[in-house]
Amino acid sequence: MMSLLILLVGLIGQWLFGLLMASCVLRRKDQPEPTLSELAGLGFAWGVGIPAWLLFVCSFCGMPLGLLPSALIAGIGYIGGGLLLRSRWRCSRVAQPYDVGQASIDRNDVALCRACQILIACLMISTSLQVLQTPQKLWDERAIFALKAKVLFEEHSIRSPILLDPDFVQYHPRYPLLLPLAEQNIYAFLGQVDDRWSKLIFPALYCGLALSTSGVLSRTMSPGRAWLAALLMATVPVMLPYEYGFLCGQADAPVACFHGLSMLYLWDGLQRLRRGEAHAAPFLVAGICGGLTAFTKDEGIAYLMIQVAIMGLFTICAIRRMPDLRRVLTGSVAYVVPAAIAIVPWMIHRRSLPTTTEMNYFERMTLSLFVSRLETLLWSVPHLFHRMFWEWREWGLQWWMMVAAFAIRPQRSLQRSQLLFLFDVTAALMSLLVAGMLAPAQLDEHIGGSSHRFLMQIAPVTVLFAATLFTRANPPIETGVSMTQK
Repeated sequence: MMSLLILLVGLIGQWLFGLLMASCVLRRKDQPEPTLSELAGLGFAWGVGIPAWLLFVCSFCGMPLGLLPSALIAGIGYIGGGLLLRSRWRCSRVAQPYDVGQASIDRNDVALCRACQILIACLMISTSLQVLQTPQKLWDERAIFALKAKVLFEEHSIRSPILLDPDFVQYHPRYPLLLPLAEQNIYAFLGQVDDRWSKLIFPALYCGLALSTSGVLSRTMSPGRAWLAALLMATVPVMLPYEYGFLCGQADAPVACFHGLSMLYLWDGLQRLRRGEAHAAPFLVAGICGGLTAFTKDEGIAYLMIQVAIMGLFTICAIRRMPDLRRVLTGSVAYVVPAAIAIVPWMIHRRSLPTTTEMNYFERMTLSLFVSRLETLLWSVPHLFHRMFWEWREWGLQWWMMVAAFAIRPQRSLQRSQLLFLFDVTAALMSLLVAGMLAPAQLDEHIGGSSHRFLMQIAPVTVLFAATLFTRANPPIETGVSMTQK
């Protein structure tokens, strides 16, 4: 019982630490105050990702893993995040409607907001209870992540001779270490390995994605519509209740969380640039989340490259308009710098790890191989579209939502902030097809057995595309605390 109490105290402290980091990045004198739901959501996501990255850096520099560094991070969270939360809670008692031009609050919107909040809260509680019902049982969650987490807990170092031994039986020894370190973090508080409690990090990421969506979107639409978008995000079947989503210990749902948050804040930053506001904060958040995506699974590196390429394209297209160029260039730099800081130490350490079951896509990327494997597209393209659109009962309607949104508002779909989503999804799908061409594996086993999990990783982007197309054309001016801060 005492160990569980220590675990609870530690996890709350690390959530407060994530909230503190989010507040330090987002709170600026020249920009709207972030809502409590936004800070709480980033607190959940960053409370998992940033402590794991800090533990990696500490171990990379020679410090031992264990209770001390984990407790230190939680202690900082209680001191800084606790005071911040108390201050914001007091301020949230004075609330105004989302549009100060309205004489009264739209009661229907308030009812919609409250209903969505209740449903999301029930989903969060249900998800937490479900993950605690069973220990980690799926192949990937045990053979890739849980095994590394146990070694990190026992050896207290990312440079453990076991992890560096090519004969040690582990799957994908070069996979990033965010999840193993986050699980090791829980074991440090517990004082023992228990892969039932370590699964709590996945409901935390689920909460982070849903709450951050509502918080960011509430800046450009009514609270009811923002929370409805968050509810749509929280009920994509491939992420929940599918057993390979947030209910298990695999990396696809965490990648969906961090990748979705990165795209959400890139969109928010581009929306502000469109209004002539030069704010670096959303791009900084996007960069941190992009780096954490790459630190979660190898696919995250591809997403990071895609986002950098998109921002580079937007920068080139803005050359003719000097004020716009400066703003887009500033945003691009603000995105790339934290992403590079997050991923460079891992890429350095990765070179020392053994190679056993990795696909080595970059080494196999030759023109002759491309030409010889073109026929794979005859199978992979129909398979992908069938899984996206015809299997909607199992995986969700998000792809149909994206197509419908584009058909309803095609002109607005071509705005820079919306093209961000379209380019990201298109490039991601092309990357999957190329991976099928390059992989030294049977196509129907490699792509057929993993395309649904890959599509899960970009599912939040499709929801965001559909939801953000129906934001208000003229966002309300933020003059006080929004309704979502209640």
